[in-house]
Amino acid sequence: LKKYISVYNEQTKISKDQRKSESERKEASEKAKIASDKLISQYPFYIKSTKDLIISNNQYSSGVKSLIKDLEIKSDVEKKSALNVTNKQKIIDLENEIEATKKLEKAKLADYEAIKKIGGPNPDIQVNAFERYNDLVKKRKQLELELVAVTKTANANDVIIYDLKGKMIGLEYQDTDSIDKNTK
Repeated sequence: LKKYISVYNEQTKISKDQRKSESERKEASEKAKIASDKLISQYPFYIKSTKDLIISNNQYSSGVKSLIKDLEIKSDVEKKSALNVTNKQKIIDLENEIEATKKLEKAKLADYEAIKKIGGPNPDIQVNAFERYNDLVKKRKQLELELVAVTKTANANDVIIYDLKGKMIGLEYQDTDSIDKNTK
């Protein structure tokens, strides 16, 4: 974006410079037109005409400033969305691991109950069976706490993404408009 705006401004200056040859001015004018056409067609919501591309006093027009801000927001949305994909996969993995742990937990509890019922001369067998069961209970609870934390993070990211998307409505409108034109 900034490159095209810079090319437009540099080439526009060259095209108006009377010290340059006619062919240099013509070539510069063509390059400026290519840059402006590209930007106006790519970002029509922000850049309505070549006036929006003029840099004066080292300042961009308000349309270009809004575009730059929205592109930065879009980048943040993409980062948050990628993080959410990772978080959602982690949620699925944790849910699966919790289910597997519950099954093991149930089996170890049944083992413990059977050993307890039989009794026997060695009480360590019963204690060991209970400890294996108890370790699985602790593991499941830890996994559930992790699941809650990851879910909270994912939900918070969803809220941030929604908020950021509301702030970059111009890009969203533009994307929808270009999709509508392509389907016609």
